[in-house]
Amino acid sequence: MASLLSLLVGLACQPPPPPDVFIGYGEVKQVVRHDQRVVIAHEAIPDFFPAKTSSFALRAPALADACVPGQRVRFTLERTSQTLYLVAVQNVSPAEPGRRPARSETAGDARRDAGHEPIP
Repeated sequence: MASLLSLLVGLACQPPPPPDVFIGYGEVKQVVRHDQRVVIAHEAIPDFFPAKTSSFALRAPALADACVPGQRVRFTLERTSQTLYLVAVQNVSPAEPGRRPARSETAGDARRDAGHEPIP
């Protein structure tokens, strides 16, 4: 009985598991300061979310200052046992990964590559 009690006490004292971390790319649609939330229209986040528009709770209220509607961002989410938090936001320049090329850029690539056979 004492060993069972010792085991239960030991399990209760374990730290919570580390949060799951996910990286996403999208466009800031709205900053809701009074609710400490940011709305982002994001691309699919592999193994987590399909592409959609989501409202994320801010881990720190100061993150709202880094978000401007219309801005393209790379963002980091942490999922805990209780909730999902937006924990980091960075501006994304047009050349960074996660950005989909504009239609004019893909047309230019097609013209430039027109004389080449596709690579299998």
